[in-house]
Amino acid sequence: MHDPDSSCSADIWNAARSRISHDSLKNGLAIALGKYSNVLAGVVEDADAGNQLLASLSHWPTLRDEILHLIRTGCEELSPAALFRRWPLDALDEKSKDMLSSIIDGRWREGVKPEQWTAEAEDALKRMDIACQQLKETLQAGGVGDATQITMAREAVANFSETLSRLSRCKDWP
Repeated sequence: MHDPDSSCSADIWNAARSRISHDSLKNGLAIALGKYSNVLAGVVEDADAGNQLLASLSHWPTLRDEILHLIRTGCEELSPAALFRRWPLDALDEKSKDMLSSIIDGRWREGVKPEQWTAEAEDALKRMDIACQQLKETLQAGGVGDATQITMAREAVANFSETLSRLSRCKDWP
């Protein structure tokens, strides 16, 4: 029995991407970095800002693995060929599904170039990973970090968040 109201793969993938981007990056790590930056600049006082940032940075490896999975599954989940795994197209015979989904996927990849978007997202993730790891090591060693380190981490988070958002748009066929 097919469920015509079930979400398609792209919707599920995009919901996971949105949750990570919004909840973990923008409302988690980005806010912790901003607060800590303001404390270092003397704009606000918050004795716990460093601990909050360190907690966010400590969660980063788990979050990074989840993000990497999203990036690596993006092409398959966002391709219009994924529609052939869903009703009513999944009712086609296997030969027809394989042929049609292959044609549509090929055309989509020619126009959208999702591998390029995926490579950009992986590069942005690497830059963010380096910035987060360096800052975490500084804080764990009892240091406070400097403005350059904080700025680099904030820019890496913002850049990665935007790159991840752009990746979600590759489902839109030109």
